[in-house]
Amino acid sequence: MDTTTLTEAAPLISLTQVEQAIARCLNAHPIIEYTLPRESNALTELLALMLYHRLDVVDAAHLEENTLRALAQWSVAQ
Repeated sequence: MDTTTLTEAAPLISLTQVEQAIARCLNAHPIIEYTLPRESNALTELLALMLYHRLDVVDAAHLEENTLRALAQWSVAQ
């Protein structure tokens, strides 16, 4: 799934989708010595911002390209 497809298919990204993507990433790249894998950086940053601002959803059109790529890579196919 490319990032264009992600943006068109799901213009709103839910907190649950982000959490599931992080879980899939961590299953593939476990935490080592209390350090999150580099592959999860964009997703964990998005999660932190959503929690801080108390957002249940974000508009995919406002996300950075690297975040969209990470979501496309680690999201469960809808």
